[in-house]
Amino acid sequence: MTDLHEVASEILKVSASELSDDSGPKNLKAWDSLKHIELVMAIEMNYGIQFAASEIMLIDSLGSARAMLQEKGIAA
Repeated sequence: MTDLHEVASEILKVSASELSDDSGPKNLKAWDSLKHIELVMAIEMNYGIQFAASEIMLIDSLGSARAMLQEKGIAA
């Protein structure tokens, strides 16, 4: 299992060291609507889970993605 920041780094083509839980579409140019879906799919594959459509819409930062993973019992 890969760290959440590493997953995001690979999808968004940004160094993992530049990412924080505050990173999201509002402060990362690379995080557009297409990358959002790619990131969600990569997170699902990496952690072996599936987000509901309503959850996907609520992901607005890596921190919110981490919180949703934790709600599913996954330490990310």
